[in-house]
Amino acid sequence: LQQNGMYRLSASCFDRLISLAPLDQRVSIPTFLLKLTHSYHFSDLLVAEAVELNVDPLLLLALVRQESNFEWQPESWAGAQGLMQVMPATADWIALQLGWSDFSPSMIYRPHVNVRFGAWYFAHQLSSFNDDIVAALTAYNAGPGRVRRWQTPDMAEDDDLLLEYMPLEEPRLYVEKVYTHHDIYRKLYAAQ
Repeated sequence: LQQNGMYRLSASCFDRLISLAPLDQRVSIPTFLLKLTHSYHFSDLLVAEAVELNVDPLLLLALVRQESNFEWQPESWAGAQGLMQVMPATADWIALQLGWSDFSPSMIYRPHVNVRFGAWYFAHQLSSFNDDIVAALTAYNAGPGRVRRWQTPDMAEDDDLLLEYMPLEEPRLYVEKVYTHHDIYRKLYAAQ
């Protein structure tokens, strides 16, 4: 499946296989299986953008793993598109910020454009929220306006409070999943 570019289906099959293992054996899952569920696809694009924008490359890989599982052409039920699941209106806004006067909506499915826009948008959220990764991930998922409404001064000091008290469950689960993927990516690829 991976050799045919069906990364999401491939990872889903291995995720399912891992979920069938007894709980006490999940901690000793062989590295080669974890690498199948947490691949390094599009790493040339992702790492280059991460380095340019001063973002942890493994965090960016974890974000893409959660958003699209490395499928470059998906569209979500909400209309988010491509590897990093960029919303069309957000893509238009990013194109303006980056000075891409020749941007057209169909370009967002090109992996290099999608990664450029998604990585820039995540870096923008990090900057907007003073390098608070939890707030930036929540903003990437639920929108920066919501995070600003939800985040009290105490929450800006303690990420656990933001996660505990945000009124929507989906962004909290999203952040938890990205952190889980990030931990796995660090275990598998930190030495590279």
